[in-house]
Amino acid sequence: MFFKRADSGPQTDASLADLPASILSKVEALAPPAGITPNLTNPEDIGSILVAITAVGLVVISTCVFIRGWMIFKVARGPPRFAWSDFTFTLAFLTIIVLFAAGIVSVTGYGGTIGIHQWDVALSRLFMRQSLISLSIISALYPLALGLVKVTIFLTYIELSAGVAWIRISCTIYALITGAFYLSLCIASFVLIFPHGNETFASHLFTDAPLRLQKTSFPTAAIGMTIDIFLFIVPLIAISKLKGLNCRKKIGAALIFATGFL
Repeated sequence: MFFKRADSGPQTDASLADLPASILSKVEALAPPAGITPNLTNPEDIGSILVAITAVGLVVISTCVFIRGWMIFKVARGPPRFAWSDFTFTLAFLTIIVLFAAGIVSVTGYGGTIGIHQWDVALSRLFMRQSLISLSIISALYPLALGLVKVTIFLTYIELSAGVAWIRISCTIYALITGAFYLSLCIASFVLIFPHGNETFASHLFTDAPLRLQKTSFPTAAIGMTIDIFLFIVPLIAISKLKGLNCRKKIGAALIFATGFL
């Protein structure tokens, strides 16, 4: 098999990528759990469910884009005025579209491997260029999309609270930190995920670069959670200081942001 279970450590051989497809088609990508028999010919596939879920998410995001555009071009008085948040929001939406397209490729067709247990995926399927490129694009662009969304929220806070100095200053600092962090993570992902020189996508799997990127998952999650908490706390503090709202309305507004945090 290509990999042992996580508790056994990786077991790889770079020459594996050069084996003929007739042999690779009989080898599973991951050792199955005890009592499970790999099914390489007709595996259970939930790819269609994943496509449906992400399609619904894309429709929701597209609706938000339409509402934002309607506010700028139809509701606002005078000529259209664009803010920095509009720019980052547009970039985030375009990045999400690319991720959605790559996700479709990664779950459909013979090269699709997402939505299938890896012990039911043959190495010949895993090593297909279509599969590896789509997975690499998703891994590399996901930090960029996430960072753009968070920076957009910070910029929106700044634009809505121009008269509140502490919000403007703190959100500006956090927006810069967030942008630098996720941009660095995106660049590192491109460098570590995509092959270099004479490497192929398949042979690159056997280098230590993907494992080095995987080791950053925990610190990345911790920093991301810290940023999310700050995004959640800032509006709560601002709401608590509003004198025009009674306690009941403040709680209602706070619950709206709490839902977004979840």
